[in-house]
Order: sequence, then structure tokens, then C-alpha cells
Amino acid sequence: MKTKRFYKIGLLVLALLPFSSVFSEDRRPFFLDKEMFLEDEGLSCELLSLKARETPTVFKIVAAFNRLPAYKLSQSGDLKEIILDLFGSLDQRYEDAVSRWTSSLIKEIEVEQRPDNGLRVRVKLGREGFPYLYTLPYTGKLILEIRESLLPLREPVKEPIEYLSFFHQGLKVNLLKVDLSSPEIIIRPALAKEKIYGLERTSSMARRERAAAAINGTFFTPSTGKPLGMVMIDQRMVSEPILSRTAFGITRSKKVLFDPISFKATISLSNRTIKIDGVNRRRQRREVVIYTPEYGLTTKTKDGIEITIVNNQISSINSSNSYIPGEGYVLSIGPDGPDIKGVRLFKEAELNLGLDGEWKDVVYALGGGPRLVKEGKIYITSKLENFRPDVALSRAARSAIGVTKDGKLLLVTVDSATLKELANLMIGLGAEEAMNLDGGGSSTLVYRDWVVNSPQGQRERAVSNALLVFER
Repeated sequence: MKTKRFYKIGLLVLALLPFSSVFSEDRRPFFLDKEMFLEDEGLSCELLSLKARETPTVFKIVAAFNRLPAYKLSQSGDLKEIILDLFGSLDQRYEDAVSRWTSSLIKEIEVEQRPDNGLRVRVKLGREGFPYLYTLPYTGKLILEIRESLLPLREPVKEPIEYLSFFHQGLKVNLLKVDLSSPEIIIRPALAKEKIYGLERTSSMARRERAAAAINGTFFTPSTGKPLGMVMIDQRMVSEPILSRTAFGITRSKKVLFDPISFKATISLSNRTIKIDGVNRRRQRREVVIYTPEYGLTTKTKDGIEITIVNNQISSINSSNSYIPGEGYVLSIGPDGPDIKGVRLFKEAELNLGLDGEWKDVVYALGGGPRLVKEGKIYITSKLENFRPDVALSRAARSAIGVTKDGKLLLVTVDSATLKELANLMIGLGAEEAMNLDGGGSSTLVYRDWVVNSPQGQRERAVSNALLVFER
């Protein structure tokens, strides 16, 4: 006899409705009292542990399984009892860390093994509470969050970061929605091991930096970890743009920009302006390259002339392999590069990154591409930005970043999609602007220390860089 298949009706509705319409008129989440949500084809699962933690705004129950079960969430009309029904049984090693938990919000938590091969978790509340349920498929965890109603309209307290996982037109989608208007939120890129040449897992970068969430960043050279595109940290360019590809930028006021960026940096020395060819990469004989502390301790060059600059002032002039100051940079000029006769110690040096318009105010930036959405419409720039067919035409795991009209940042991963499908998805999520990030095995989304998507090969790849979300 076939196992009965349950459909994710609630999650499909969630994918189609505006995110603001989560609550019905009886003040209970709309997905309550629906059919069971299906996970892992509805197979019976074993509950390994049930743990809880509480913050001033939310009570969280974390249920760990050997595989995710089918489940159903319901709530009493007075909002003081929440019932979670699960298709599974208690593991022999089951660890109970919640049955004796009481607080001003939580009155009692009961776990009952039912005769129909089901488990029931019953949460009795001391006062009204609003449940929010989500899964972390890669970890086998199911999370039940309970929040109090503190607003006059009795809506739940909104967190600045929302996580959702659902299917949309056959695509498995993981979404982080970040409220940029929240003063608690900070967005910035990070480099693997804080260096230009390095590889590190996205989850490791998030833990090291104590970020609340993270998504993998721009493309990179697999053998070295060198980013292939723009990376700007604290208004310092640590990797230059390439091929005028789309970049994401964010200003100090948290205004988000998406634009194709060309590298047009120059430096003014002793009444002359010199064009800069690159940042933190190997310098050719005719080139001028800037080296910042992210490159390493020294420039590793063999010839040419190098000018060390600290606080916009020339502090030393050397021939090669110069020490890179922690609070400055080195201007390295190849032996066949421009003439710099007349440059003297302690003279001023003015670096201009060549960014125009609102990009002059950008504090953090991360390259990517191609662009997916412009002014709310599909705008895929694969040809304009010279992307190869493996990125432009294939179906693969994807990562993307976008922004809505009302200032919500969207961080998205999809297990398998074309760029057009990804662009349509971003528009469906409300994106006014969006761009693609590195995908395939690099595609990773992290939330609260958990990898929430399913990386290719079931193993998280070490990458070159990531975009991090912080809660102060």
C-alpha cells in the first residue's frame, strides 16, 4: 500500500501571497489547520532531541530528527495552546530538554507518542502567543518559534531577518528577507580568512564574524581563492571590477544600488595623475597595481618602483617586495610603467576610485552578475557582461541578491534553475532590482549558524568571499 502523499499547500500559498498577509482575521497564521506539510516523501522519522531557548522577543523549540517528518501545526482559538503533530516516533536516545521548561510565556510543554505512529508536541501558553514554523532541511531540524503579540493590531513582533523555505513552480527556494530599515541590521562582504587569496566555507565566515546570516558572494579562481570581481570593504577597494559586470553596493544610509561597474581608478602624485590597472593581484611590467593589507605582508614583487602611502601621504619609496602597512597601501609601478620622477617623500597622494554618482557614497560592495532584474522587469545581461555558457545557459544551483521597493534585501538560493527562472522568481518575491551571484557548488545560504539550503554533493564548498548580515 502506497504511503499517502501530503502536499505543501501552506507553503505554496505562502510563495504566492504577499509576505505581509501572513495573518488571517481570526489572528492565527493562515497556514494553521491545513493539511500536513510533506518532508522526505512522508517517511516516518525518529525524534532525536527536543531543546528550547528563550530571548526577550521569542521562545524557540528546536526538534532534531534523523530525517524531516511530515508535520501539522494548529492553535486554539484563544491563542493559548499550540499543537504540533509529527509523523514519527521517539528515538531510543531521545533527549528531552523542554518538558520542565516554564517561563512567563510558556506554561507547559508535553510530548506524547500516539498509537498511530505519530508524535504530538503540545505547548500551553501563559498568555497569547503566535507560532512560526520552519525547517532546516540540510540539518534535519524543525524550528517552532513563538512570539508574543505586542502591537495594537495584535500582529507578531517582526524580526529584522525572516527565513522562509518553500517550493515555487518546482523550484526548492530558500529565502532570507532582511529589513534594511532596522537600525540593528548591518550588511557587508567578507573575505575568506580575511585575505584576498584564501578559501573558507560561507558558514565558517559567518561564525568567525558572528554574523546572523550569510550568502556566498562573487566568482573566484578555484585554485587560489582570488575574487573575480569587485569587493569593497569600508570604502576600500580590495578587488577591482572586471568586464563592467553588475555589482551590489550599499551606502552608509543603507541605500542599495545595482549597476555595471568599470574600473577607472587613478592616483594623483606631485601634480600628475596615474591610471591604476588593478588591485591586489600580480602586476605586469607595464602595469600599476595597488596592494592593501588583504594581499599579505608584502607585495611579493621582483622589480619596479613602489610607493608606500599612509594617511594620504608618501611614507617610503622602494624598489620591490615592499611591506604593506596595516593602515595604508602600496602603489606598485612596473619597470615599463609610467615615469614618476620628481615624486618625493611626505608629499600628498590622492586616490580616486573612479566611482560616479551615488556610488561615491557606497561603503560596501560586492560584484557578481549577470543582472537579473532592473526596475521590476527581467533584465538578464549575460552577453553584455561576457559570461560563459556554463553560467548563462545552464540549469544549476543558484544564489541571488535583490531589493524590494520598500527596502527589503532578498538573499535567495535555488537548488536548480536557469537564469530566466531565477529572474522570474526574484520578481515574484517583490524584487525591484536583482543580480546573480556565484552558483553551482558554491551556492550556500546560512541562517543562525545553519546551512539552510542543500549544497551540491551534500557538502559545503569553500569559497573566496561572502555577503554577511549582522544584527547589532
